[in-house]
Amino acid sequence: MEFGISFLPHDTETMVRKARRAEELGFELFGVADSQCIARELYTTLGAVAHATSSMEVGPVVTNPVTRHPAVTASAIATVHECTDGRAILGIATGDSAVYTLGERPARLAELEGTVEKLRTLWRGEPVEFDGESVSLRWLPETGTADDVSIMFAAEGPKTLRTAGRIADRVIVGLGLLPEVIEEAVGAVNEGARSAGRDPDDVEIWVLSQVNVADSYRVAVDEIKMGIAASAHHSLQFTFEGKSVPETYEDDLRELVNRYDPNEHEETGETTNKRIVEELGLTDYLADRYAIVGTVDDCVEKIRTIEATGAVDGIVMPLHREEDRDLLTRLGRDVLPRVRED
Repeated sequence: MEFGISFLPHDTETMVRKARRAEELGFELFGVADSQCIARELYTTLGAVAHATSSMEVGPVVTNPVTRHPAVTASAIATVHECTDGRAILGIATGDSAVYTLGERPARLAELEGTVEKLRTLWRGEPVEFDGESVSLRWLPETGTADDVSIMFAAEGPKTLRTAGRIADRVIVGLGLLPEVIEEAVGAVNEGARSAGRDPDDVEIWVLSQVNVADSYRVAVDEIKMGIAASAHHSLQFTFEGKSVPETYEDDLRELVNRYDPNEHEETGETTNKRIVEELGLTDYLADRYAIVGTVDDCVEKIRTIEATGAVDGIVMPLHREEDRDLLTRLGRDVLPRVRED
């Protein structure tokens, strides 16, 4: 498996330092989150990260078609692709905190699917029509386009997973890490791929995982309760259908989704979202479902469990609020080498 990380860009200088360190530690992908009201601007940060690295794939993890016009996204990613000699990737989804903090609603699935089609057309140097206007990236060099950019489609529900299987190069499954959850998600992706005449093996499966390493499991979990709350909210906010949710947790998970505050997305400390998780008694279930968490041994074992499914090509781990713990180094120095030894 490959390993990627993503950050909310709270400080551009720090992102550059983290990107360099991640590359030294052997991570294959470095993502920058897109949430304009919570963190720094995505593409400004990506430009700095792109110039500071030489081997990792870099790109949004993830952006959306609501706050970013497809032509803007197409030009931005093509520029990153150009200045990294082909290392750009595009993570895209319907929209979460970037959308909610503006009082907007996420994109519909058909809009997201249409956006992907338009992006690929623009990257081939061909025109696309927007509201009756023909639009193209006229600056693309005649001898080199960006149509080999890998599109990572973040997906949770069965319909979105099937759509991802039809049109994406990679899928970031945000439903969780439990084997039964992965199995159900991969089944939906494969179904979508076959419906489009594609070989399911041509679609890479990545899973999104909250992560924390500490000297004890309890300390590690306590520090990422806001993260597992965010994962639950994002993956379960619209429906529980096809998401392997145990009946015993359904009512509490619905309450968490309804009460979740997007303005505290990924915040640390005694936040409302953390208190809701504790109040509803969901901590252990959410940690097991959505996180690689605990001691080094705990984290190694969880990754091995994911790998044992035989269905996962990579893991993306958001390190949005690692503070002074230097989680990046602990993962790259203590956890991943043991996994790769196997």
